Amino acid sequence: MTAKLAAAFPGCTATVTDTSGGCGSMFQVSVVSEAFAGLSTPRQHQAVAAAIADEIKGWHGWTCETQAAS
Repeated sequence: MTAKLAAAFPGCTATVTDTSGGCGSMFQVSVVSEAFAGLSTPRQHQAVAAAIADEIKGWHGWTCETQAAS
């Protein structure tokens, strides 16, 4: 997943953490990217969701944290 995020947001810092206790159905996704500059938080999260849409389909849930790189 981090490779997909890196492709979607070149130069980003991305981390994906399994928070499900090992079953792989809940994830915490964090992305810091210059691409988020000027975007609202919902728009940033929508961009992340679009980048990993295929993976999200199989998840029970996920949380997203984004930040514009300075």
